[in-house]
Amino acid sequence: MSQVGLCVVSVVTILISQWLYKWRNPKCNGVRPPGSMGLPFIGETFQLLIPNYSLDLHPFIKKIIEKYNNQLLCALIHKYVRGSYLNFFGVDRLRTKLLPEIETTVRINMHRWSTQGTTDAKKETANMVAIFAAKTLFGHDFEKSSDDIGITIAGFVEGLLSFPLNIPGTKFYKCMKDKDKLEKVIRAKLKERIACPEEKKGDFLDQAVKDLNTDFFLTENFILSIIVGALFATVESISTAIALSFKLFAEHPWVVEDLVAEHDILLKNRENKESPLTWDEYKSMTVTMHVINEVLRLGNVAPGILRKTLKDINYNGATEFTRVLEWLSGSRVSSCQTYRQTLKNSPVGVCRKGPPITKLVLWK
Repeated sequence: MSQVGLCVVSVVTILISQWLYKWRNPKCNGVRPPGSMGLPFIGETFQLLIPNYSLDLHPFIKKIIEKYNNQLLCALIHKYVRGSYLNFFGVDRLRTKLLPEIETTVRINMHRWSTQGTTDAKKETANMVAIFAAKTLFGHDFEKSSDDIGITIAGFVEGLLSFPLNIPGTKFYKCMKDKDKLEKVIRAKLKERIACPEEKKGDFLDQAVKDLNTDFFLTENFILSIIVGALFATVESISTAIALSFKLFAEHPWVVEDLVAEHDILLKNRENKESPLTWDEYKSMTVTMHVINEVLRLGNVAPGILRKTLKDINYNGATEFTRVLEWLSGSRVSSCQTYRQTLKNSPVGVCRKGPPITKLVLWK
C-alpha cells in the first residue's frame, strides 16, 4: 500500500475514533446529565428491550437511576401537560364525573366477561381502558363509530416496546400501522373541533383547542402527540395493574373475601341497591384502598404514591407535620436492598396481620 493510502487510512481511523469517543462521552451543557448514549445509531435500544419478568423495575432503568439518581426536568411543556391531565383525571374530576362513568364501564365489561369461557385479563382490560380513555381524551363514541378504536389502541400499545424492525410481518410494523390509523382518527376529531369550537364535548380535546391560540408551543401535531402518549400511558399502566391484581387475588383468596365483605356492607347500607357508587362510599372503602395501593406498589405502574404522614417527621432539621402529603417513590419502597423480601409481601397484609417491617409507615 502506498504512503498516501496509509495516510488516508490513518486519518479515517483517527476521525472515527474521535467520533466514537464524543458519542460515548457527550458534553454536558446543562440540558441532560453526562453519560454514554450507547452504540452508534441504535443507542441503548437493545438494553431497554431485554424482557424482564420480575415485578421489580427493569434492570436497565434501575441502572440508570443508580447512576444518575432521580432527575426530573419540569419545563413549561411538562407543566401544561401535567395540569391539563389533572383537570380531566384528577380527584375533582373523579368525584364529580368520572366515578359513575367508570363504574358503568366496569359493570358492562364484567358482565360481558362473565359470559365468556376464558378471558385474557390483560387484553380485555386494555381494550376496556382504551375505549374509556379515547372517550375522555377526544370524545370518541365507540357505539356510534364503525372503527374498533379499542383494538387499534391496544395493538399500538402492545407493539410499541417490541423490537423496532419496521418491515411487514413484524409486531413493530403492525404497531406503526395502528399508530397511523389512530392518529388519523384523532386528527379528524381535532379538525372538527377547530372548525366548530362552540361544540363542547367536555373532553381534553376541547381544552387543547381552546389553548391552541394562547400557548405558543401548542400545535396540532403537539396535541396529537400528547393524546397518543396519554393513551399509551393510561392503557399500559392500568391494564398491567388490573392483570397483576387478578394474579394476586388467585394467590391470596382471603383478600377477595375481605373485599366482598366490605362491599356487602356498603350495599346493605344503601336505600337503593342499584344506585351508582358515591364519593363518600368510595372513600370509606378501607380494604379496597389497601388493595389498590399494594397493587400499585408491587406493579411499579406509577412513579410513586401519595400518602399522608402518620406522625411528625424530622428530616435534615426540618419538621413535617402529621397528615402532610408525602410522595413515596415506588422504586424506593420496592428496593430489596432496603427492605427484605419486599416483592413477596401479600396484598393488604396490614388488614389482618398489622404492618410488616417491609411496609413501615406506608401501610399502617
